[in-house]
Amino acid sequence: MELTWHGDDRFEVDGVSFLSSHGASTPDAFCIRKPRPLVESTVALVRRTRPARIVEVGIASGGSAALLALIAQPVGLVAIERDDTPVEALTALIAARALPVSTHYGVDQADRERVGAIVAAAFGSDPIDLVIDDASHRFEATRATFETLFPRLRPGGVYVIEDWNWQLRLAYALAHPEVADTRSDGGDESLRDYFRDNVRPVSLEAFALQLVLVRACARDVIGDLFIDQHRVVVTRGDAPLDMHGFAVADHFTDPHRILGTTP
Repeated sequence: MELTWHGDDRFEVDGVSFLSSHGASTPDAFCIRKPRPLVESTVALVRRTRPARIVEVGIASGGSAALLALIAQPVGLVAIERDDTPVEALTALIAARALPVSTHYGVDQADRERVGAIVAAAFGSDPIDLVIDDASHRFEATRATFETLFPRLRPGGVYVIEDWNWQLRLAYALAHPEVADTRSDGGDESLRDYFRDNVRPVSLEAFALQLVLVRACARDVIGDLFIDQHRVVVTRGDAPLDMHGFAVADHFTDPHRILGTTP
């Protein structure tokens, strides 16, 4: 399925219009919370990996789920969202195109049991090919979802965590106002107020660093790891993983703890 750009913030796929925006989707245009470079890298990833079974965590305005369904044409796509209000435009598109998409609203991504049950009901024992997490961007919740779904990926399957560095970027913008906008995206709320209200003691960047350590220590668990300014892309290795007890922390260790030394 071809994607055609109309400027840097609008594009079209199979007659469906998309707008890179944090707004609400309408029957005339789906809003997708990704800038053009991230849209293009997502499409390139889908075309390279050809995923048949996809899980998206974080529906938001429905644009990303719609894009994945149209571009990938998967056997099945499970989309999970914490907000309990369905996106009407997405519901209508799924019905009109008979898309193999199941949406699940009111689901906290940190709820391991429920997330696991939803995916098991959709795919049974068949492994997942692609997971995209664009949900809470919180350390604990993101780790919980990763530890639930990563073992369910096929060897060579890909797990993407988007906006992994949002807290660092906000901190940098506060420290360097001369090179960064001091206001949040499109709103009147100051960046400083947003940072104060949303910053967490343990940021998502810490989880990205844990994944780097797993890649260094257990290369059969994480077969490959790529990080850029938008996303962390984790390729599953061929190690057998416990679907009910997998923990990232079990696959790396601090050498100082082993040696009994202090850095």
